[in-house]
Formats: sequence, structure tokens, C-alpha cells
Amino acid sequence: MAREHGGDDWRDLMDPVRAAAGELVDRGIVVITQGDQTVDLATVKGPIRIRRGPHWSGDNG
Repeated sequence: MAREHGGDDWRDLMDPVRAAAGELVDRGIVVITQGDQTVDLATVKGPIRIRRGPHWSGDNG
């Protein structure tokens, strides 16, 4: 998300993006993965994927 929308300054968006992802993880709307493994956002290092979680419904906004 940050790289896609942040232009040259995408790294500046990493903390806000991870904070927003953490809130969605807490609500079960998304899960964080590396490869095929679900990982803990608080401890993971490196690139992550944000995927639909068990409570995803398309109108979770």
C-alpha cells in the first residue's frame, strides 16, 4: 500500500500503514502473512502481505 501510493516517499508511510493494518488485524478483517505463513505484525521483519481475514466482508470500512 505504501509503495503503491507513496511515490518517492513511500517509506514515510510504512508506520501509518502498519498501524492501520494492526487495527484491522485486531478486528479479524485482515491477516498479515509472509509467504504462506500468518505472522505477528508486532514482531515481523521485512515485507508483508495484507490479506483478507475471517471477518472480511467488503464493507468493513
